Amino acid sequence: MTIVKLIKIIEARLRRYHCRKNIDKIRSMKDEIIRCSENGYRISAEELGISKEKYDEGSEVVIGEFDQDGFILSYVGNLKGFPTTTEEDYMKRERFKIFLVIKDGYLAIRKHYCNNELSFLNELKVLHILSNSNLNVPSILDINFEELTITQSYIHGKVLREEMAKQGAKIRDRQIGKNSDYPRSERRKLVKQRLDEGKRFLNSIVDKDFIINVNALIRNIHSKGIIINDIKYGNIIIDHVDKKPFIIDFESSWVFEKQNTWKFRLLLKHEKMLISKHFD
Repeated sequence: MTIVKLIKIIEARLRRYHCRKNIDKIRSMKDEIIRCSENGYRISAEELGISKEKYDEGSEVVIGEFDQDGFILSYVGNLKGFPTTTEEDYMKRERFKIFLVIKDGYLAIRKHYCNNELSFLNELKVLHILSNSNLNVPSILDINFEELTITQSYIHGKVLREEMAKQGAKIRDRQIGKNSDYPRSERRKLVKQRLDEGKRFLNSIVDKDFIINVNALIRNIHSKGIIINDIKYGNIIIDHVDKKPFIIDFESSWVFEKQNTWKFRLLLKHEKMLISKHFD
């Protein structure tokens, strides 16, 4: 076991131990958190061609459910321009349920953390910090502390992993299997296989400016004292307008109040090494 892996195990246990107390503390900040996100990224359902007949202003309507590879099983018929799947081809998600919803007229993602308080807290804290800093991440539209759900803005664009798959990369879970399909001893090989496949197609999908922008966005995230802990092509979205990168999925991310500690510096060094494997 490496020193970095050992530190991550201990850190996760410490954060899990203090999780309930921190959730109770942040619960009173709900209105403030949502208000601070009002200037963050969001797009109306109408802009994406979803008729108002399918929802009421001021309410929350479930449009569909995301599967393991990010395809949507629609509950309202045809969703033109969205990556959709059928009931027969739907691949059950490995961890948390994620729904496509319309919240107060905006297209959004409602993520259910299935009683995993730490993942809920991780993502809530990180999205609050980053969306309030005008960085390219989803903004928070609603929080349910009882059911442990976060409703966050839907990022309209193309998932980098899916663009690679369209070019021929065998990178979807449909193609090579989910992590849970493999014994733990073989999962590192699976991660490397996905990485190698993605890198073969990266430069044919995005240009150098995009990669520069990805690295700049990650540096800005790190500057807020955040270790992402989940760098992968499936968590990067190419915005449909200006082709800038957005990063999603911060359920595994950690916020450090102090950046001058040996622990933060070591984890940061390790994460930078992983980033270079993806984008250098």
